[in-house]
Amino acid sequence: MKLDSVADQRALGATERAPRWAIAFKFAPERVTTRLKSITLQVGRSGVITPVAELEPVRLDGALISRATLHNSAEIARRDIRVGDEVFLERMGEVIPAIVGVDLKKRNSASTPFVFPAKCPGCGAPLIRRDGEVAWRCDNHDCPAQLRRRLQHFASPSAVAIKGLGESTIAALVDRGLVHELPDLYRLRREDLLTLPRATPKSADALLAAIAATKHAELSRFVYGLGIHGVGVSASRTLAYRFSNFNAIATSSEAELQAISGLGGESAKAIAAFFAETSARKLIADFKVLGVMPASL
Repeated sequence: MKLDSVADQRALGATERAPRWAIAFKFAPERVTTRLKSITLQVGRSGVITPVAELEPVRLDGALISRATLHNSAEIARRDIRVGDEVFLERMGEVIPAIVGVDLKKRNSASTPFVFPAKCPGCGAPLIRRDGEVAWRCDNHDCPAQLRRRLQHFASPSAVAIKGLGESTIAALVDRGLVHELPDLYRLRREDLLTLPRATPKSADALLAAIAATKHAELSRFVYGLGIHGVGVSASRTLAYRFSNFNAIATSSEAELQAISGLGGESAKAIAAFFAETSARKLIADFKVLGVMPASL
């Protein structure tokens, strides 16, 4: 909302951040109630465990909502969210469903606080919590649930974009032991793909061609596809423009990365740590043997 009078605008002036004669007005978000049926756990590609609320489907802002993130165990405890509760639901920013409260008047007296599991739902490994973090995570790099997420991320449109490699196909490849790490995608054969559900010679050939087409993907897309913590699309582009080729990125020091304008200090530290890991060095070596190397700028 703003004043129409230019004279009044000039008289009021402005601060360093905003004019004094205008203000943004936000309508209160729509809020509905629904029942929390259960809490499931999602395993991310880095092992972080994210609790998800499974809800009685309810219409909110024109969309049918049946799931909402609960962020972490601390958030569940802070709001004292329990299975069976009637919860208040809003769409944050008119997009993301979020539980913003609990209707305690309707809580079942027999309900109990949610106890976060001690083991990974994907592989059964003990969950850990690193110093300074609130999230629980699975520290088993070979966890199949993590692998599925890493593959989905690598094949996504913002990364190397492997057409036809969807969630169900990835799950089947992992479950059958055909893929254990990203480079294994480039080892797949026609006969391997024909063992998958609903596979045909035509679909197998199409997927193999789509995978082969990404052997020399754009540098920024390839870097993003590796799933380095804190390195999104923007940071991947920054790295690509600064170093021009993948080997230069992989061998750069933390000091060099810290000096790059537009790259945060934590991201620089995470990049250096990623390429220093034995698993990352093996990953890169396997890619090279298979002829997978992103195109230099």
